[in-house]
Amino acid sequence: MKNTDLTNSDIRKLRQMSHSMGAYVIIGKNGLTDETLKLLDKELEYHELVKIRCNKFKEEKEEIAAKLQEASKSLLVSATGNVIVLYRRSKDDKRHIL
Repeated sequence: MKNTDLTNSDIRKLRQMSHSMGAYVIIGKNGLTDETLKLLDKELEYHELVKIRCNKFKEEKEEIAAKLQEASKSLLVSATGNVIVLYRRSKDDKRHIL
């Protein structure tokens, strides 16, 4: 789970931005579903930075983060507690946060 396209400065900025965010995606008792992946893709395109809460899967957070990264082609910003933060640059130039 490396952040090859982000500098340390970028990661710090994104982490700081994520502190005030609410979770846009919540992974509940059904686990990682197709609907969850579709929602994540939509939220990443619109917001670029997305906070994901894994309510029932804290122990499996690393595995879930890897699956989410691969499925959404995003970069891991942080994974702390039951929260995962992902970043993916939007195709819309007007939405870029970095």
